[in-house]
Amino acid sequence: KGSVGETVAPPARRWSEWGVTAAAPAARPAAASLRRGGLLRIEDDVLRDDRGPTLVLGATLFRAAWAYRHDRAWLEDQLRFLADHGFSAIRALGVVGDPAGPDYWDGREIDWRWPDYDEVIAGLTDLAHDRYGLRVQWTIFGSADHNTPDPRDRERVIDRFAAMSRGREEKILAFEIANEHYANGFEGAEGIAELGRLARRLAAATPVLVLLVMMAGGSLVRLLVPTEAGYLAMVLPVGMNVASQVGMNPVVVALSLTIAGDAMIYYAAQGASVLVIFVRGHFTSLELMRFGFIMNAVAFAVVVVLALPYWALVGAPLVR
Repeated sequence: KGSVGETVAPPARRWSEWGVTAAAPAARPAAASLRRGGLLRIEDDVLRDDRGPTLVLGATLFRAAWAYRHDRAWLEDQLRFLADHGFSAIRALGVVGDPAGPDYWDGREIDWRWPDYDEVIAGLTDLAHDRYGLRVQWTIFGSADHNTPDPRDRERVIDRFAAMSRGREEKILAFEIANEHYANGFEGAEGIAELGRLARRLAAATPVLVLLVMMAGGSLVRLLVPTEAGYLAMVLPVGMNVASQVGMNPVVVALSLTIAGDAMIYYAAQGASVLVIFVRGHFTSLELMRFGFIMNAVAFAVVVVLALPYWALVGAPLVR
């Protein structure tokens, strides 16, 4: 624990200043070689990105947004140290402290009313990922009872993070609505219910991303379950339940998951004409697999560009 109540990894030259007698860990490869890519997703209870399974090693750096605005040199020291020693993520607060009164965070408040607040949260996300290969887990609310006591203001903060995330999806590890909710303005059953509402609002603000993650998971399930009926029996109840919980249209999600499953296996290997071509030796197994992944990517694009607008036009929007 540092003097500001956050877990950080200080630069190697400052170990003695923090009273640490052990030697700093040996440096790992440079940040660029550790940088991962693609959207994070959960498949078979395993966190994956485009490079495969990943075990996230992160450090809490609660005042990172404040430091981005007021002490960039200190912040980059921390990020550089973490990147050089094998870390892959940081955890940062979106808002914290009482701007109108004395509290623990005096002088280090993170205030969503800053005129450049949107640039700060976007800039920190870009800096951590693009320069140091670190994804950001945004813990949106700290001290919410002081800096965002009005539920409508909390919704506005959620909306700003949703807007910031668009185009930065692969740079974000996760969104956490609140740190220690019971001590930060979300007490009791009513606080838990509000957390749920805010989580659903955040998910609904990025529905296409949520849908694509579900479709990617469904496609991999389809590789393991060759029968259409078995695949649908496994993924549709889960997908429709998740959709209901986050305010998405379960029917649209079910249709999208069906398309994802067909694109991965049926078009590539189960249609009658394809089977004839394969049996006669015109395609190798590797070529069929490659075609399946290509068709999967095409199906994702068709769903986003054509199917979702059409379904919305006929009365079945993605978000209810």
